[in-house]
Amino acid sequence: MARYLVTSALPYANGPIHFGHVIGAYLPADVYVRYRRMRGDDVLFVCGTDEHGVAITINAEKEKKDYRAFVDHWHREIGTTLSAFGIQFDEPFSGTARCPHHVRISQQFFSNLDTNGYLGKKAEKQWYCPVDRMFLADRYLEGTCPFCGAPDARGDECKKCGQWIDALKLIDPRCKLCGTTPEVRETTHWYLDLPKLHADGIGKWFAGEDPARKHVDWKPNVRSFVANMLADLKPRPITRDLRWGVPLPPPHTTDGKVLYVWFDAPIGYCSMTQEVLERRGEKDPKAWLKWWAAEDVRLVHFIGKDNIGFHTIVFPSMLFGQRERFGKPMNLPWAVPAMEFYNLQGRKFSTSDGWTIDPKEFLRRYPNVDALRFTLLSTAPDTADTEFTFEDYLRVNNRDLADNLGNLVSRTLRFAKDRLDGEVKPTEATAAERKLWIEVQERARACDDAYERFDFRGACAEVVAIGRAANRYFDACAPWVAVKTDRAAAARCIDWTVRCLGVVANVGEPLMPETARAIRDACGPRVGEIPILFQKIDEATVAAEVATLRARAETKKPETRPMTEAPKPASPAPVAGAAPAPVDPNAPKPTITYDDFTKLEMRVGTVTACEKVANADKLLRVEVDMGKEKRQVVAGIASRYAPEQLVGKRVVVVVNLAPRKMRGVESQGMILAGDDGSGPVVVSPLSDIANGATVK
Repeated sequence: MARYLVTSALPYANGPIHFGHVIGAYLPADVYVRYRRMRGDDVLFVCGTDEHGVAITINAEKEKKDYRAFVDHWHREIGTTLSAFGIQFDEPFSGTARCPHHVRISQQFFSNLDTNGYLGKKAEKQWYCPVDRMFLADRYLEGTCPFCGAPDARGDECKKCGQWIDALKLIDPRCKLCGTTPEVRETTHWYLDLPKLHADGIGKWFAGEDPARKHVDWKPNVRSFVANMLADLKPRPITRDLRWGVPLPPPHTTDGKVLYVWFDAPIGYCSMTQEVLERRGEKDPKAWLKWWAAEDVRLVHFIGKDNIGFHTIVFPSMLFGQRERFGKPMNLPWAVPAMEFYNLQGRKFSTSDGWTIDPKEFLRRYPNVDALRFTLLSTAPDTADTEFTFEDYLRVNNRDLADNLGNLVSRTLRFAKDRLDGEVKPTEATAAERKLWIEVQERARACDDAYERFDFRGACAEVVAIGRAANRYFDACAPWVAVKTDRAAAARCIDWTVRCLGVVANVGEPLMPETARAIRDACGPRVGEIPILFQKIDEATVAAEVATLRARAETKKPETRPMTEAPKPASPAPVAGAAPAPVDPNAPKPTITYDDFTKLEMRVGTVTACEKVANADKLLRVEVDMGKEKRQVVAGIASRYAPEQLVGKRVVVVVNLAPRKMRGVESQGMILAGDDGSGPVVVSPLSDIANGATVK
């Protein structure tokens, strides 16, 4: 029997977490761990906060806080938020700056990679502030974007045009601490030789060709992401010049140089494993290797989309590169069930823009945590971006949970209590019960299979389907009628409905642990107190929540200039050698009439096939089933979607555009997508609607 070592991506101790974080890495992991333990498996579930890095130092300095005090605050906030969702890590919920073993094990990783020939040094130029007497990491820099001329670009990225920036090409750079113009100096950094690690065997592991280190089939979104990364694999820097972080081990200790946060953070899984085992009484400083270098252990990383590369290429390379230095080969990931992005009411979560929901405040207003867990899981971004909407929350809570499961519990147990003296006795099955039980057991097996495949949306659907099957059976039996002439038939209906509720509690426990416990407590041989599992929500409440969200976001908008004032240039004059400023896709368009709008014919379709367009990095050739016809559309969405991610996706197509050729491929329409500057997101219908349906 396999043991399971399960990790969730370390949340960054730099601010609050939201629903997108919860469904991205923590709630699915909690569900999977609960499932595996129900099956009798030995599971270790570790997590803690990521507490180093530039963003932390900058924000701590802004708030005039000591670095440790700053991360301590967010460690507590994040920990209590995750606990509010019923997410239970093996204790302690630690952190990379607080785990007593983290520095030692991180330095061991560095030294072993160096000894095995997988590290190299390279001298490079970097901005240096003579006033603060420190090399400036990219986020300690600001200046003018060399691409669009925006005056407040960071040293790594321009927030206006979204371009990644080489810090040395930043125009008019300034130190964010003191405003001084920095100077270029030379420094030396260490690099992890990913191409050499790939050649030495990590590439075979990823491709599934290493017989000693098997893994599950990668999800399509993981496989396509890593394939692109492997095509352009380069050495990655693993040190930075900072005042806060894990120092390099002797004899490499250098003043002001620490391990890059992306390097030391995943090692936190190992050091936190040691901390968990030590709390359980194990004193051996190498106890963590019983899980990280044992042949019977399956390593599972639950992460979000932005961490795929680190957990499928970089960290496995770091583990592979230990090469017997810990006495035996390190385990590599058996599964990396990465989620895509999870949005809010049609937009990205953004604390700074006010477009967010405080999870703990939400649970104070709607205290049924299982209803929220179930909503997030049933709308999870398994292989494509999805979103939380208050309308979905109402639908799931009211229809799938209250009207379905909650009502089934209430009316079944109420009938038993009022008409059968509170007893639920075993009865023999008739044809109706045998038919019901076959369906329920098939659904239960399908639910288990969904858990095994990390398909949590599928598991939710099966739990709901079991409830609906039991409700249909109950209605068909009509025990309120049968009890008048055939008490045995009424008792049989209650018995088998209660059996169905037992199955709901068993297979649904990982999703809704408190609800499962309440069902079991109520469904004994004698009916106890009948619980109200779910309180319904009305549409007015949901409308008020959406209005509050929008009003809060409005207050965060920058002040707009009156229309009578002459507009100022959007950006400075072009700088010599800089690329011309791009057209802003979000700029207001001219007002059109209703007649202009009616000229567009938009229809719903389903993507049936998709592939990249040759010699075009941004284009995909998409085949769409429009009901009575199929259309070929060339769409500029390859930066956001791998071809396999789109197959099966519902889309909206403008079908009355004149055909045009793009890179030699004819496009017979346009797929609608939204873009807030982070890349195009395809517009998809949230409810079932036939292919070919008109969008009005």
